[in-house]
Amino acid sequence: MVPNVAILFMFQVVDAVFIIANRMKASFIWQVYSITLTVISLFIGCLLFKDIKMTLISYVIARCIANLTRFYLTYNYSRGF
Repeated sequence: MVPNVAILFMFQVVDAVFIIANRMKASFIWQVYSITLTVISLFIGCLLFKDIKMTLISYVIARCIANLTRFYLTYNYSRGF
């Protein structure tokens, strides 16, 4: 869970880029994408592995993927794309 917390801490600061770049629709789509990834990872962990450790690992991987996608979008919007 440490990578997830570290990435979340970093993105709390740059979250305003979506507002500044007037990309609220992209922010909403990312949030739906993030929630979908989280729910899918929890279902996979619970139903497929049936182990709490594997569930947490799949959750952290999904959240890291979602936040790295957010990083990519934030980077592009801050450059003006």
